[in-house]
Amino acid sequence: MRLYGGLGGDYDNGFGMGDDLVQASAFEGETLDFQLPDGMTMDDLDGVSVWCVDVGIDFGSGSFQ
Repeated sequence: MRLYGGLGGDYDNGFGMGDDLVQASAFEGETLDFQLPDGMTMDDLDGVSVWCVDVGIDFGSGSFQ
């Protein structure tokens, strides 16, 4: 599972940002920072998703206005 960026809610054709989010315990009281991949700008996405790469499922997403 990774943070994915995409356009129009299309995370199948989106791109990953940061490391795998799977860990043994829940994230609690932590701040996670993510960077766009080289060559990408904020024009390349209008939303983000906690995306399961293996099965192509969105575990939560948000769009930018």
